[in-house]
Amino acid sequence: MYGVTLDELIYGTNENFHIKMFARAFSNLSEDDKKEIINLIEFKKKIKKIFNRLWRHWYGKYKI
Repeated sequence: MYGVTLDELIYGTNENFHIKMFARAFSNLSEDDKKEIINLIEFKKKIKKIFNRLWRHWYGKYKI
């Protein structure tokens, strides 16, 4: 997520104000909600990797 690790996001160890606020709100969620958010973050990372691979493949194949 834009150069922020999952631990920084969840525990608020980053100095960014918005990340600290997210961590504070995250700590008040139920365990099921926390797991769902972590799963969504991991899913986003996987999709980003796939998109980057496809982009490099397409760009390399059709480079002008």
